[in-house]
Amino acid sequence: MQVNDTQLIPLRPVMPYLCDVKNKLNSITMKYKSRSIAKVIVPVFLVVSLFAFTTHTAEQPEGTPLFITGITPYKSGMIVSQKGVQKVSIYSSDYKERLQEWELDEVPTGVATDGDQIYATVAGEHKNGVYFLSASNLSEKVFVETASGACAPLVNAGNGKLYICNQFAGTVSELDKNGKNVVRTVKVLREPKSAVFDKEGKHLFVTNFLPMQRADVDTVAACVSVIDMNSFRKIKDIQLANGSNALRGMSLSPDGRYLLVTHNLGRFQVPTSQLQQGWMNTSAISIVNLATLNFEGAVLLDEPERGAACRTYPNLIGNESARGNEFMSRVPLGHTTILPFTRLIGGPMDFTPGIFELDLSKINPNRHEKMKATITNQLALYVTMYSPLQMVADYPENYERFPDAFQFIKDSFFFASRHRQNTDGSKHQDPVTLFLYHRILLLPKTHSLTEF
Repeated sequence: MQVNDTQLIPLRPVMPYLCDVKNKLNSITMKYKSRSIAKVIVPVFLVVSLFAFTTHTAEQPEGTPLFITGITPYKSGMIVSQKGVQKVSIYSSDYKERLQEWELDEVPTGVATDGDQIYATVAGEHKNGVYFLSASNLSEKVFVETASGACAPLVNAGNGKLYICNQFAGTVSELDKNGKNVVRTVKVLREPKSAVFDKEGKHLFVTNFLPMQRADVDTVAACVSVIDMNSFRKIKDIQLANGSNALRGMSLSPDGRYLLVTHNLGRFQVPTSQLQQGWMNTSAISIVNLATLNFEGAVLLDEPERGAACRTYPNLIGNESARGNEFMSRVPLGHTTILPFTRLIGGPMDFTPGIFELDLSKINPNRHEKMKATITNQLALYVTMYSPLQMVADYPENYERFPDAFQFIKDSFFFASRHRQNTDGSKHQDPVTLFLYHRILLLPKTHSLTEF
């Protein structure tokens, strides 16, 4: 299946990158005054609530850092499997108390529950399979061998079966929960990493972590394998967008019509000139139509055009850190053509574009230079020099002389990088952009647009 780039749908992430919240929160530049404080509090709360219990557990043995491989709700608390100490633990609802604990003789790779029954997969040199544990009977500890790389246990409450992905064997095992034995096994493609049922329980969907093909062809992408639950045979491999790899988690949409798959998207086929935009490797969610069992498209979770700095500081608006538009009468002609490939790799830039009066002597009689630019060049800067808070750096009367060109600037505030659609189909504009736009319309002619 050939997938083209038109199926990739850019989308600004809903929350800042959670992995950066724990780093220097107090140093993040909070310049979006009109943005709700809830967008900062919510992700912080989620991270704290998820990992708070790690600060209250017993000290880890030296050299074995906490490494969570699985986590699932249990009653009012949760069950966690940890790689570093090779344990499965039950924590209280406030995560301050460890209620129960099991030591395993191999590295746990995942955990699932069904009532008081706990299923913990392990993978290692000596054992690969699943432990049957009981929260109500600590002495119960039964091991069932499956295959190499056992992980991602999944319970099917409807048929009383348990399903295990065997990552390095490339198979999925079906186990009888009561008999504690392997019933059936099916071969998928390459390194199954997670599994989920459709709403009716008719199909089991399995992510293949890596592509199962040559790497020197035009389309290289991992697939989601579809298993028919009646025959327990693979009936289809759904290839995702070109470059899809490292397939991990899956979930159904609330209405059960779509399957959502998280993965990396390696854009190895793009020209070298585009690598500065961060498109070599981005995060994405692929969408599969469950009615047709076809790939529909991929949603990009990163903002490649924002650059590396915004990964560490998600609320960064921008800074200059290079010679901007005010130096256009002195810099070499190729200066602006280099910046997108150098300075803007690090994040948005305050280039202060939008100068329409290119003869500087008409602005300052003591200056006799002319800018090495044209009005078309100045308009193009709004597209090539990304910044979430763009400038309109000339006097209002100069914009009145070129209403069609100024209309392009006004449109770019609405329809360029800050424009997107809400889930209900309505249009959404960033509040900072709207504020800036209305300030432009209300400014008196006696003030430069750089003065507000």
